Formats: sequence, C-alpha cells, structure tokens
Amino acid sequence: MTTGRELEVNLSTLLGLNNRRPDFRLRTKDGVFVRSAANTLISDAGTAKRRSGYTRKLQGANCHSFWVDRATDVGFYADGSALYRVRSAGSGLARELIANNLVPGRALTYARAGTDVLFSDGATIRCVGAAGERPFGVPTPDSVPAVAAVAGGSLPAGVYQVSIAFATDDLELSGMTPATSVEAAAGSKLVVSNLPATWPAGAATLLLYVTQPNSTTLLVEQRLTAPTTSTTLVGLLGSGMQATTYLSRPLPAGRILRYFGSRLYSVSGNVVWYSDVYSPALCSPMRNYVMFNAPITLFEPCEDGIFLAADETYWLDGDIESAAPKIVLPTTAVFGSACALPQTKQVVWMSDKGLVRGSAGGAVELLQDENVVVAPAASGATTVLEADGQRHALSALSGTRLSGAAANSYMDAEVIRKGTTL
Repeated sequence: MTTGRELEVNLSTLLGLNNRRPDFRLRTKDGVFVRSAANTLISDAGTAKRRSGYTRKLQGANCHSFWVDRATDVGFYADGSALYRVRSAGSGLARELIANNLVPGRALTYARAGTDVLFSDGATIRCVGAAGERPFGVPTPDSVPAVAAVAGGSLPAGVYQVSIAFATDDLELSGMTPATSVEAAAGSKLVVSNLPATWPAGAATLLLYVTQPNSTTLLVEQRLTAPTTSTTLVGLLGSGMQATTYLSRPLPAGRILRYFGSRLYSVSGNVVWYSDVYSPALCSPMRNYVMFNAPITLFEPCEDGIFLAADETYWLDGDIESAAPKIVLPTTAVFGSACALPQTKQVVWMSDKGLVRGSAGGAVELLQDENVVVAPAASGATTVLEADGQRHALSALSGTRLSGAAANSYMDAEVIRKGTTL
C-alpha cells in the first residue's frame, strides 16, 4: 500500500473531512481537506481545535441507554438491572434509583408524554412520574355493570347499551367494559349496578356510557366523581362525549417510543403502533397500526409531522391516521441515531449517506454525502456538543462495516504526521 506524500496543511484554509478523495487530491483551489480528524472540532470557518477533555461524574458497571429529557434537562440511564434518574447538583450530578428490575443489557427507548416519562425495553412499556415509577395507563374497570329497566322514568322504548370507563384529571381514559344491553319500555328508567366500589390510583372519574334507544353509539351520560356501586338514569341527554376506547387494548411495546400529536407511538419491527388520542396506553388492535416493507430504524417527530425510515426515508404529514407516507430520501437510517436539535425545530440522524438534517414539512438535507462516506452500521447514537459558540452534532456508530465507496488505496485510518494526529 502506498503511504502517499507529506501534506502541509494551512489551518486557515481547512475545509473539513473528506474520505472520498485519494490523499493526493485532498488539496483544492479553495483549501485543504483532511482524511481524518480525531478528537478535533472543525468549524464552518475552517478553524480547528482539540476537543475539551472529560471528567467522570458517575460510575457504573454496564451503563447504557442514556437519554436527556429536553423539557426538564433530567437524564435517565440503565446500569445492569437498575434505571437511574440524573439531575444537576452543583458542579456535579445526582442520581436517583427509579427501578431495579430491568433486564440487564436490554436497550431502552424513552418518550415524554405530558408530565411523565415513558420507557420501553421492547417487551414492556413503563412510566415514571415526578415521584418515581407509577403504573402506565389507567386500568379498565374490573366489573361489568348490570342494568335493569324499571318503571318511573322518561326513557323512550328501545334497547339500550351501557358501558363504563375510568378517567384521570387530565382526561386520560381507561379501556371500557363490554357493553351490557337491556330492553326498556316507554316511561322506564335504567338502574345501573355492580359498579366498582374501589378505584385505581389516578382515577378521578367514572364515566357512564349509554346509547340512545336502538343505537350502537356509546355516549357519556354520567360522570361519577366518587365510588358508588349503583346509579340511576331517569332520562338521557344524548349529547355527551362519544366513546373512543371501546374494544381498546394495551399499546404493544416497541424498540422506539415517541409521543406526538396526543398519541404515543411504539415501533416494533416493521410495524408502527399508535395509541388512541389522549390515551397513550391504549390502541385498537384492528386499526391502530401501519406496516412497512422493512424494519423501521427511524421514527422521529418534527414540528408538523414525522420522519420514518425503513426501506427508504418517509415523511408522515400531520396525524398518522390521515397521513400518506411520502418518500423524501432514497436512504435508510441507522437505528438509534436520531436526535432533536436544541433551540430549533429540527432533527438529525445518521443514514447510509451520512448525517441528515430534517425540518418542518418533510424538508431534508444530506450534510456529509458530498465529502464523507459513512460505513454501514447496525446502531448508533447522536448528541449535540455546544462549546465556544459553536454547535456540533456528534454521532457514534456501532457494528460498522468497511464501505467500498471510501477512498482506501492510500490511507485507511487517521492522518498521522510527525506524531501529530489531526
């Protein structure tokens, strides 16, 4: 292998990295590229400096799945079977044990939903509130109401159906019980019994759904704010909220969790599952999913839609139930490499063509493809480094393979000259 010739670099004309050109073509009329720059920050102005060092703040045995909630600057990470929450504490960090029953080594994904942080290891979805871990979702009532039609009311004759569900103060809904049917004569009232005598934690209201006579549309007819085992309906208003969680089931766990537009999304393999609106723990198993032709490695909300990568990169405009996937790049994405850019409404991720920046409306920009070939990778992670008034997106890739598109006839690794590594 030819080692090439000595290359003098004037840092005032440094153009950045380039592994597409052979080493004898790194010099151009506009300046000079370098093949590799280890531990170096290169600005758009062509300046270069060593990156700052680091100081260990926390120690662990098998740490992984670090994530920072941008809304609160609170972090989470796993170490063995433990999940920790991390906060700033003076000049250091303070950690709090949240759970000690994780499956060791299994990667976690996170999403903020309201005031809670949700996380999944691909097998379960769990929830962390301000006080620590709490149940995810609102349990469905465990008793099916009994209904009797008796004289003394003002109901029209017909068949009525009744169901119940819990709701929180934030109007998060539980699943609904199977509907109970009863036939009533004109002038009847409905006596509903066998209601739950105790309510689960977080449940603030019991919603009583009733249909109009001979209808199948369940509407909220009563809102009970304290446990009682029975209630009576003398007449019907027929103007309450329509049922949205009837026949809903728990949202399947996935390897990617994201919350967007009042829905929780869970990605598993080539399927995107999405929750009912305002009920992140629930979905309709017959309706609330979209399948793609290949495993999904990117699912990242961006202001008014979602970027998704499977066999290609797509844009989903608005709510997923009305969005038609639109191809925006003929590229795949590296699993786990997506990151939201702070103080912007943009996201970045690593693709098989290098780093991509995505913006509102599905706009995308390949940031590296012209000069840099990125080796195919199995997974990755991206963060943002802010220092000296500059912002750099940093991506680390795992399970990489050599790319035949990179120039490798002259130099494969870092450019090292006289003991100095750029």
